Amino acid sequence: MTPLLSSIDRINAALEAAVAQPPPPTGTLRVCHATEDEWNAFADSEGQIARLNFLEWFADTEEIHIIEFADASHESYISEFEKGTSYAEVNVRRWIKGYGAAKSSQGRRWCPDLSYGPRQTTPGSVLPPGVPILADFRTIKVEVGVSQSWGMAQGQLDHKAISIWAVMPGVDTCSV
Repeated sequence: MTPLLSSIDRINAALEAAVAQPPPPTGTLRVCHATEDEWNAFADSEGQIARLNFLEWFADTEEIHIIEFADASHESYISEFEKGTSYAEVNVRRWIKGYGAAKSSQGRRWCPDLSYGPRQTTPGSVLPPGVPILADFRTIKVEVGVSQSWGMAQGQLDHKAISIWAVMPGVDTCSV
């Protein structure tokens, strides 16, 4: 067994133990230590016991944490967003493709609750530098925070928006 395969098994075992614990009242729940290569191998593997959009790998500590805990409210909000926004309209779907919680295939694996990007047939769709395939060019990321709070600490929504989504290739940010 290769080292990355054994690390996938180790991460899955640690994740199984972590999800058996009750969610903390605030913050994240540490799962285990993992290098970025181990995290990416785990994210690319099949059969994780928790969805990737509920997990995050922190570079400074090289730890995997559960950052969101699945519950009916979280899933209901995602469903309502999809049904209640213009992304559900036929004229919008003609130009924008929904990717759900799909992770990026390049670099560190990040996974939002929902994501959208231009279709190949969208006029003017040009890949920005650093994005090799159109499926990785998702211009809209949606995070539904039920157990995640706003703030700059790791695992919180402001931190994720600023340190992850805003620095992805092709993303321009502005202040309102």
